[in-house]
Amino acid sequence: MNLHLFNDEKVVNRTIAYFEEALPNKNKFIVLIPNKNYQLKYVTPFKNLYCLVYGSKEFWSEIGDIGKYKNVIIHFLDEVKAKFICNINHDNIIWVAWGADLYNLFLERKGYVLYQDKSVRKYGYSIKRKLFYPLIKILDYGKFSTFKKAIQKINSFAGLEVDFSLLKRYYPKLVHLKYIYFFYYPIDHILSNEIEIKSDKDIMVGNSGSLTANHEMVFSILSQLENIQKHKIYCPLSYGNKKYINYVKFLGQNYFCDKFIPLINFLPLEKYNKILMGCNSFVYGNFRQEAVGNIVIALYLGKKVFLHKRNPLFDYYKSLGVKLFELSDLPNEVSSFLDKKDQLENKRILWNYNNYNLLIKLIQIEFQ
Repeated sequence: MNLHLFNDEKVVNRTIAYFEEALPNKNKFIVLIPNKNYQLKYVTPFKNLYCLVYGSKEFWSEIGDIGKYKNVIIHFLDEVKAKFICNINHDNIIWVAWGADLYNLFLERKGYVLYQDKSVRKYGYSIKRKLFYPLIKILDYGKFSTFKKAIQKINSFAGLEVDFSLLKRYYPKLVHLKYIYFFYYPIDHILSNEIEIKSDKDIMVGNSGSLTANHEMVFSILSQLENIQKHKIYCPLSYGNKKYINYVKFLGQNYFCDKFIPLINFLPLEKYNKILMGCNSFVYGNFRQEAVGNIVIALYLGKKVFLHKRNPLFDYYKSLGVKLFELSDLPNEVSSFLDKKDQLENKRILWNYNNYNLLIKLIQIEFQ
């Protein structure tokens, strides 16, 4: 039996389906909620799924004997899950990293640069944080000590190898960690067979209202391109920091007027895919691994993807043989389509690393 700990996030329903397909009736899924009155936003009830407040009597009762689980699987490492790890003893704790937990928590602390303009971090600060910053800084240090204790008890890191390599580079003492290849976005489950690939030249910028998306840097580059007003510019902002999302909307409208189309509401996958099909260029200003699902799908569909050279995904996909571009290539490449030969090669490569059957086999081998 595997024990999974999640938050209420969009990817959870899909992940439950994958693990149940690969290992039927060998999983217990717990979604951690802030209080008993919390209403789920994304996760759908399931027979082996429990919504519980960490530390409550019900939580520990449902966990029971921790030794009965073959694996304890942490999907996204946050403070609550770190506390949980510190309070148990288990021989096989697996951390499935999402990106923000690795880069914002561990790597930035060691000097990894995430922001083109550090001032955007103010959008993540509440009034209380600004007023009591010295005290909060001390508390943050205390929180990180919990993460440090937790990661020493984690046995395996699941995700992309490039992320694992960065963690080992910045924290060389973590020699005990085993690596497991894992992904959340099998291409054949995200895309339907009926999907129609269009030949429009619209542009998509980023994938969310994340502060690390460096929207202003991307907007500034795009605004200087010739004939940019001939392109619609879509910007997914259905989740993320609300203050920052409003700032990005203001910037986008200021730079591109009515050609800027912010996607504020969360869209069903079919509707989102239709918009995605109409875009030819996908531009990401992130300095860290982020938007992997969007990037994989765009590349698979023969679209052009532009990443910042600092983004570890750039060298990662290049090492696989994928054709993609740097932000500096935008002036020469944004208005043309990817060569057919490169489209087919990207499709072949991405399929080999991101298909449903492979994911099921990975789960059966690594989480059995």
